Formats: sequence, structure tokens, C-alpha cells
Amino acid sequence: MYDLIVIGAGPAGSMAARQAAQSGLKTLLLDKDQFPRAKPCGGGLTLRALDALASVGLRLPESVIERPLMGARITIAGRSVEVRKPWPVAVTVLRERFDSLLLHAAAAAGARVELGRRVEAVTQDRSSVAISAGRETWSGRLAVIAEGASGRLKRVVRPINGECFWICVSTDSILNGQVDDHGLMHIETGLTRTGYAWIFPRRESASVGLSAMPGHCHGPRRILGGYLGGHGFDADLPLRGHIVPLGGLKRRLASGRVLLAGDAGGFADAFTCEGIAYALLSGAAAGHAAALALAHGDLDKEKDGAGGLERIYTDLCRPLLRQLRHSLLALRIHDLLPASLYQAILLDPGCLSAFLDVAAAKRGYPSFLAYIARRLPGLTLKALPDA
Repeated sequence: MYDLIVIGAGPAGSMAARQAAQSGLKTLLLDKDQFPRAKPCGGGLTLRALDALASVGLRLPESVIERPLMGARITIAGRSVEVRKPWPVAVTVLRERFDSLLLHAAAAAGARVELGRRVEAVTQDRSSVAISAGRETWSGRLAVIAEGASGRLKRVVRPINGECFWICVSTDSILNGQVDDHGLMHIETGLTRTGYAWIFPRRESASVGLSAMPGHCHGPRRILGGYLGGHGFDADLPLRGHIVPLGGLKRRLASGRVLLAGDAGGFADAFTCEGIAYALLSGAAAGHAAALALAHGDLDKEKDGAGGLERIYTDLCRPLLRQLRHSLLALRIHDLLPASLYQAILLDPGCLSAFLDVAAAKRGYPSFLAYIARRLPGLTLKALPDA
């Protein structure tokens, strides 16, 4: 029997398995795919994500970093503003390389890795968890489900009907002078009611995509095709879609002996759709929670069952959950703003600079919103006709 079985070897799952193995737990890490494998994703790692790696002793080798991004260019209604920082706001990576790096780190820490194993069922009783894939079944004392936003295994913890999420459509394209400066991320809003299009440059290619809320975007593939063609990319490139959970909502993170991490747990920024940083942080917290709960030694007692596991994990995730609630507040405030005022905020260099500080974990959403509030009178004047 394993101490911990982790389902899903993306950033959250690999971090959970590595943390647990480093803590001395007999750990099994399962994934349905063989690695390396492609993953639809913008591939942007913010400073928050890099700090999360550094906090557990991991560093991105130069060979994995595609390009540092020193700022952003925001475009809305044909008008643009750009802000550069003296430090990288983010770096771009290829997910197949980045995820393989984390998988190997988990294996190096002592986790057993089984690839090509599509888990079909997770069942539990008061003393163990059973994980079934095809004709094989593994038993563990605890489990972490980190299979992403679209997986259905998380229903062992909570109902999956009525989940709120972003839809994302993206592609990869060779760069050939389509963007003016490869040192900036390019963001355009206004193509859909809520959401944005992006270009994240890499060394020789770029991730180009569109995110939107369901119901706020009609024909996302058509819209992204137009965006690609308008920026000199092939409008007929093959597109891939995925979903990102709307973070900040109250969700159950554990039930009995099973924890949810990463997208499966709803750990994503509601305002920006950033998920990798929160996958890393929640995955590490899940592995740590498993080690603490097993060390506590009362998981098998009828009096407590595995209730201590949920409390420990929730306590470890409290700072993340607070940040995500604030990101949801920012999104809801955004939805209430008149379009002209929102445009004035977006095109203000000071506001963009402050927001980049949020993405870099140098400022929280409350500080960012307070900054906007202080600037609101002047921004409102800018938003007036003929201002």
C-alpha cells in the first residue's frame, strides 16, 4: 500500500508527489499520457510561479526558459500602451519541457511514476483509497486528484455540475516579425465581452490564444482566427481548446482521504486565468498536508476519520484562497465598470504597471484596487467624451 497516490502529473501533481516523497511518504504518481506531451496553454510563468519553484528548492534551467518578458503591451479599440519593468514580469516555457522537468524532479525525490495509466475510478473507505485504471488497482492511505479542470474524478470530493470556468483556445506559430518587440507580452481586450487575446513570444515561436467566459464569446475559434490573421499569423493554424476554473469561488477541497489540487481544485486567478503558479503552490501544499496528516497518526481512528486532512490542507491553502477571492473581486468590479472607464484604466501606464506588480506577486489585488480607487477621479475624466 502506498502512503499517497497522486493522479495527474502536471505541475500540481508532480509538486504534490515530490513534496510527499521528500517527506518520506511512499508515493505513486499516475498520468494518462506518456511524457513529454504537448499541453494547450499560454506557457507563461509569472514571478509568482518562479518564486513557488524557488521556495521548494527548484530552479528553471536556462534550457527550459524560452524568453523573459519584461513587460506588456495592452491594446483596446485600436489604441495601445506598453509598460516595461526593470525585471522580468514572466518567462515563457514549452509545457512539454517544463512538465517533464517537474515529473523528473518528483521521480528524483523518490516517487514511483507510472505513465499511460488512465484512472477510471477513485473509491475510498475509512482506512484507504482504491485507484483503478483498466485491470489494475492501487491502494493508498491518501490520494491527490490533480487531473485538470475537465476531469471527472473530482466528483469523489464534490459535485461537478455547475462548475464555472473560462474557455481558452490557443495555437503555436513560428515567429517571423509579426510582433514588434519579443520582450513584451501582447494582450488585446474588447474582442469578447470578458476576456482577452494574447501573444506570448518564445525564442522562435509564440503562443497565441483567446480566453473568454462562456456566454460572453460567440465563436471563439472564429475570433481567434481573425486575431491571428490581423497580426500576420496564419489564420488557419490548428487550434486547441481547454478550460480554466474560475478561481475564488467557495469549493470543497477534500473529502475523506482525497485532496484536490491545481485546476481540479479550482486554483486559478479569476481575473487573468493564471493557473500554473497556483498549481505549483496547491500541489506542494497537498503533498505537505498528506505528510502532516499521516504523521499526526489518527487518520484511522473512528473518532476523527480523515477530517484532520481537510483541516490541514485548508489551513495550508488559506493564503492562496485569499488571493484567489481577491482576484474574483477584481473580475466582478471589472464587470460593473462602464466600457469607457475600463478602457481609460487599461490605457493608463500607471494602472498597467501596478497590475504587472500583481502578476509578479509584488503587490496584492487589494493594493491594486486601492490604487485604482485613488486614481478614479482622474480616470473618470479621461473616460468622458472628448476628454
